[in-house]
Parts: sequence; structure tokens; C-alpha cells
Amino acid sequence: MIGQSNRKTTIIKTKRILVVATFVCALATSTAHAQTAPKMKMTTEIPPEITTPDSVETLLGTLRFSNGRPDAATVKKVYDNLDFIRGVDVFLNTLSAVRLQSARKEIPWDQ
Repeated sequence: MIGQSNRKTTIIKTKRILVVATFVCALATSTAHAQTAPKMKMTTEIPPEITTPDSVETLLGTLRFSNGRPDAATVKKVYDNLDFIRGVDVFLNTLSAVRLQSARKEIPWDQ
């Protein structure tokens, strides 16, 4: 009796595994078909004005892109420019504090 109960449990577990495996295979097949959708009659083309060009001329020089991603030289140029701009910003923001400090040192307070 006990051995027969274990056998039934094993059969039920095996059936469940087969049902789950079948469901996963069916889901994978339907997903594969969904990824290769045919081109429909009313499909709108992407306007070239909103896509990323292969290269852009700027004050930094030519920035190059491949499938919308910048290459290593473009990334370096942009980050170097950001560092420079941040340095200028810090200089300009602290300039007024330096002027105030120098003016404060020139005024004799102990008279």
C-alpha cells in the first residue's frame, strides 16, 4: 500500500512536469513568432530627421556615432568638454568670494 502511494505521487509529479514543459515550449514558440512580425501595409516609416546621424560637426570637432551609440573618441571629447565647462563654472562662482576676501583684507578693522 505504501509503495503504491509513492508510485502514484511520482506519476502525478511527472505529469505536472510534462504539462509545465509543454506550456513553456508553447510560450517560447509563440514568442519567437511574435518577434518576426511581417511588415504591414499601413506601417509608418521612421523619419530621418529624428534618427541619430553617423557623424555630427560641432565646436568640439566631429562626433561619430554607430547605430546611435558614440564611439570611444566621441565619449572622450564630450567628457573632456564637460570637465572644462565645470572648471570654468567653479572659477566664475568662486571669483566673487575671492574679491570679497581680498577687499576685507585691505580694510583695517582695528582703528
